Amino acid sequence: IAWLVSARMFRQGSTPLPQTEIKSFAVLPLKSLAPNAADDYLGLGIADTIITKVSQAGDLTVRPTSAVRKYADQEIDSLEAARQLNVDAVLDGTFLHAGDRLRVNVNLLRVRDGASLWAEKFDMRFTDIFTIQDEVSREVATRLQLKLSPTEQTRLAKRHTTNPEAYGYYTKAMYYFSDRRFSGEAQDETDTAIQLLKKAIELDPNYALAHAQLGYAYAWLADFKEAGPSLIASAKEELNVAERLDPQLPEVHVARCFILWSHFENWQTEAAIREARYAKQLDPSIANQVLAAIYYHIGLEELSIREYESALEQDPTSDTIKRSYLFLFSQLARPDEWLVLNQKLYSRGADVNYYLEK
Repeated sequence: IAWLVSARMFRQGSTPLPQTEIKSFAVLPLKSLAPNAADDYLGLGIADTIITKVSQAGDLTVRPTSAVRKYADQEIDSLEAARQLNVDAVLDGTFLHAGDRLRVNVNLLRVRDGASLWAEKFDMRFTDIFTIQDEVSREVATRLQLKLSPTEQTRLAKRHTTNPEAYGYYTKAMYYFSDRRFSGEAQDETDTAIQLLKKAIELDPNYALAHAQLGYAYAWLADFKEAGPSLIASAKEELNVAERLDPQLPEVHVARCFILWSHFENWQTEAAIREARYAKQLDPSIANQVLAAIYYHIGLEELSIREYESALEQDPTSDTIKRSYLFLFSQLARPDEWLVLNQKLYSRGADVNYYLEK
């Protein structure tokens, strides 16, 4: 039975804050304390799991993993990172993985004054890593006074696998997949992620999330490989397996949207929108950007703007979202709105294109 050795010290700020004080939150990738660590990916993996759990629970805006990914490779003060992410609270931490032991320190900080709302040390076997993620997610929900429905409480406690070795492969796979290319250049990151996801599934064939992400990785790679149709077939098979194992995975529907709105499926716009909307119903923090793009292409301009606003609310640091949103107004020949947004996002004024469109 998994047991927790928890040194419950550093319990600063034991009185929970009013719920209205903290409306946005970020989890930074945990930093390895081992010199030349080969498992730096684990810090991002732990953060990603906590993000996934907390983002689906309560009335709180949680920055997605894509927004904090860059901090896995940066040395930066956690409060400065939180200010860049424009959040009210941030969770940072460190870990040391040595042999079969895992030591983790975490600290929940209020950004306004740097006050520690909760801190904890964990020392346990690596096989008990899921206990850490569960405990941290519960404490964050408690300290930030999230009001959880029974469904949200179930999601908070959900574990996608109980096999720590499979989880290790999955975490490493997503570390690479999150760094994938957005062009036709070499897709080495995606290739590596696929191989690691396959290993995770070999160890736990019922790992629904790994099947879902493998399906997405196949679909992504299909866009850049000559063997696209065969990869799409593999993607669909993995997504079907994932859905049979877990009908409530938003990742399945994000991947299906990606496939449906492509030349492989003859740009099935309505079906793609249904998949993206259902993904958002399961997890409101995802699918905004793809919905915005689809709405724009079918002439639903105001819906596209609304989705871009939602995407920016989730991740105000994303240059991809900012550029896409600005491009929307440029393509719609709405220069005045483009100028207002350009000033808001980049503190920049008009350029030559603005005057050409006036």
